Amino acid sequence: MTCNEFIDFLIDYYEGNLSEERRRLFEEHMGVCPDCVAYLDSYKKTINLVQESMANPNAELDDDVPHELVMAILAAKPK
Repeated sequence: MTCNEFIDFLIDYYEGNLSEERRRLFEEHMGVCPDCVAYLDSYKKTINLVQESMANPNAELDDDVPHELVMAILAAKPK
């Protein structure tokens, strides 16, 4: 599996929708590619931030949350 393929299957992996064979290849790739491990970690953190912000939209954000991320989330939010 290449890094591009890793990204293509990221959502399905995160949601548990990969076949056993694809999941094995995905996890093997993580065993040799620290960049993709970091990418997956960042993806998980982003999903958690979005879920937290949707659960409590009036909560204060941590100072380390990038303004660009906030704006992207707000732009993607259904109206």
